[in-house]
Amino acid sequence: MSLDLAVPWNSTAPAWTKLADSPSQRLFPATFSSDEQTLYVFHIPGSTSPWYYSVKDDVWHELWPVRFQDTNWEGFGAVTDPRTGLVYIAGGYDNANYNANYMRGLDIFDPITLSIHMESLPAPDTLFPMRWYYANVWSKARNSVVYWGGINKKVNMPFSSVENGVTALFTDTWSWYTLDGTKVAVYGGRLRNGTTIGEIWILDLVTLTWAQGQSGPPRMYAACAIAGDQLLIWGGSAEQTVLAPSDMLIYNLKTSSYVQQYTPPPGYKDLKPPPPLTRTTALWATQSPTSSTNAGSGTTNGGSTDSGSAPSGSNAAIVGGVVGGLSLMGAFAGVLNLWSNSENSNRSGSS
Repeated sequence: MSLDLAVPWNSTAPAWTKLADSPSQRLFPATFSSDEQTLYVFHIPGSTSPWYYSVKDDVWHELWPVRFQDTNWEGFGAVTDPRTGLVYIAGGYDNANYNANYMRGLDIFDPITLSIHMESLPAPDTLFPMRWYYANVWSKARNSVVYWGGINKKVNMPFSSVENGVTALFTDTWSWYTLDGTKVAVYGGRLRNGTTIGEIWILDLVTLTWAQGQSGPPRMYAACAIAGDQLLIWGGSAEQTVLAPSDMLIYNLKTSSYVQQYTPPPGYKDLKPPPPLTRTTALWATQSPTSSTNAGSGTTNGGSTDSGSAPSGSNAAIVGGVVGGLSLMGAFAGVLNLWSNSENSNRSGSS
């Protein structure tokens, strides 16, 4: 489904358009390419390759030249750096040419050269304690991937919740930090005792203060996005086995109230997709990221080296199918997509 954010609509009748059906999957990482014309979807049952959806043609294809070793694990997220087109999957699917330890790697997929690169994640007890069901989103304001929440697993130890810590990966310098310098909105999620909640929290990462908004209906596995001053929440589960109503939740971040009418921000109607990126080699072929701030250094061996051109990609407004959500306020221009995973956290949620 796609949702048009350039036109007004009522919360009981959002402007959805039915698209071609994808292969069946659940709790999957997915992200759009930088030119907003292709959606890449990972974790397709029975396939170790990503699939992609062409917005222009409304058609799904398997990206067969690319192979991961194991795509059975749920709870990973995918984020695109719009400047380079690279896709980051923390936790990773273990690049077959690297054989990294389970859940210790960060897969970097290059849709232009159809290759995979592996970097090591920091140790779970240091800067990146998230492993499964975390929320992740690209911050345009800070040029970094922001991660929040989730659960982790130490060697020979049971799963443990990740507290409300926020980690940022600055891809230019390959540096990990625990702060990002912007605001994060979080909606809903599930508490440790299994209770589904509908709380809204906004974290100011400069002052390190949380501000609570007006609670709404309980939701987990919801998809969320921010358009102007409006936080949009759709889908997910109202509780463990009950689907949420089809109505859209619209939360006005300025007035801290729920509204029935969506109003497109000024200028949305004039937005144009970014141009496609052009490269002939993978970025890591000439300049591998430098490890720093407790981030380990990986290998420069790629996955598939097929030089065929990758499809161009696209950003839709809201795409559902994952656990909570994470959005950055005022960090994006144009339509947004958001993928989140944050289950069994102290307050796992969506924003």
